Amino acid sequence: MKISNLAASSGISAHTLRYYEKTGLFSASQRSESNYRIYSQDDLTTAKFIKRSKECGFSLAETAALLAIKHDNNQYV
Repeated sequence: MKISNLAASSGISAHTLRYYEKTGLFSASQRSESNYRIYSQDDLTTAKFIKRSKECGFSLAETAALLAIKHDNNQYV
């Protein structure tokens, strides 16, 4: 899905998603041949997690730490 679809599905603006990518918190799974961001269902899940974390009061640094833990746990499954 493109960034506009991800924004609509996650409730996070495309501008904010690009900011999260710039800071390293989040990134697109793939890029198209014309260099458009292509997002997967897993990316949507991650975006929704980031939004929920923010709503719960976690900082972006804390959210990044939680995502790192999740990523590490997925490597051992």
